[in-house]
Amino acid sequence: MMPGLTIVTGVRDAGSAGAIWRRFEANVRDRGDATALLQGDRSVSFRALHAMALGTAAALAAQGVTVGARCLIWADATPEMAAAMLATWRLGGIIVLINEDAPATHFAHAARSTMATLAVVAPALLAMATAAAVVPVLAMPAGDRLPDGVAPPVGAIADTAPASILFTSGSSGLPKGVTQSHATLFAGCHMVAEHLGLTNDDRILCPVPWAFDYGFGQFLSTVVLGITQVLPVARNPFAVCDAITAHRPTVFAGITSVFAQLLRGLSPVRETDLSSLRLVTNTGGGIPPAIFADMLDLFAHCDISLNYGMTETYRSAGLPVAMAREHPASVGFAYPGVSLAVLRDDGSEAAPDEIGEIAHRGTGVFLGYWNEPERTAAVLRPDPLWPHLEISAPMAVFSGDLGWKDSAG
Repeated sequence: MMPGLTIVTGVRDAGSAGAIWRRFEANVRDRGDATALLQGDRSVSFRALHAMALGTAAALAAQGVTVGARCLIWADATPEMAAAMLATWRLGGIIVLINEDAPATHFAHAARSTMATLAVVAPALLAMATAAAVVPVLAMPAGDRLPDGVAPPVGAIADTAPASILFTSGSSGLPKGVTQSHATLFAGCHMVAEHLGLTNDDRILCPVPWAFDYGFGQFLSTVVLGITQVLPVARNPFAVCDAITAHRPTVFAGITSVFAQLLRGLSPVRETDLSSLRLVTNTGGGIPPAIFADMLDLFAHCDISLNYGMTETYRSAGLPVAMAREHPASVGFAYPGVSLAVLRDDGSEAAPDEIGEIAHRGTGVFLGYWNEPERTAAVLRPDPLWPHLEISAPMAVFSGDLGWKDSAG
């Protein structure tokens, strides 16, 4: 067990709300007055976030959200969005996340394909969402104007049931609804935290939308692990630097585009005091060498974590921080509980340094694309390397990404 962080490994099969809500309530009991979310001049404790979630749950229940119902959330990261996500889980529902910047056509596609019961949207998106006329729409309740109603009893669901549907960007065809279970999200969150050495003393700066899988992972670190999260008030370099100055995060969870904006765009980052940071993480594509060189200079006092994963796998691999400067093109080793194989076209395992398709096996495998069996079958297939012929092979995710392993694995 890592120092300073309580780990709960058991997940029950049924009889209560899912593992994520149960762990959040445990954090409320254990760390109620600790800060959950910091955004601008707002500081929201775990106890206050719990109260917001219960008030929001009353509003969602009045609109028909119950066990198994899909609740579409179209917003950017705020305490109110956090409350809506938690409220849905409190009721046994399934959250469906759409990036605030997504077009109305993506919103309508997600609502239709999931047969959502309700859409909770940021006030700025209310007119567009209502005009789509595909699902009942509720403006996201403001933290200071939550309903007075009492949330109904916790919905009883299995931890293997769906918890979330995150829609891909739709850059190639219509967006796909990647579906993950409570148990998988719970396990994946702990898996990554163990690798990174996160503790309850950390503050995670998250400039990545929660509707993007890496941002969603940071949200889970707060509600599952009890770690404070710092949210910029906007997604630009000035807001990111303001958040660092005001809230002194210890972990910067970024993606390549964020670092490119900080280091190559109009940005005050070089005049910002970065001394509170101890760890910088990146995913979502390789960092161009010139930008990575600048990162190493700017964050010279920090550990750097490079990792790889898909929405369909939670996370797949991470490079030990001690190796980042010597092996910047590598994403490291499979996380504990994960096995990564590089496969030839015939399904056999490639030799060291031989390029093939990356297949993810073990912890993190998604349930499928919501209501799209054909697209699911193309990606989620029986593990071709499963050695136990007398037992049906578990499913593996065929990533479509090409890569190779070196002789060290």
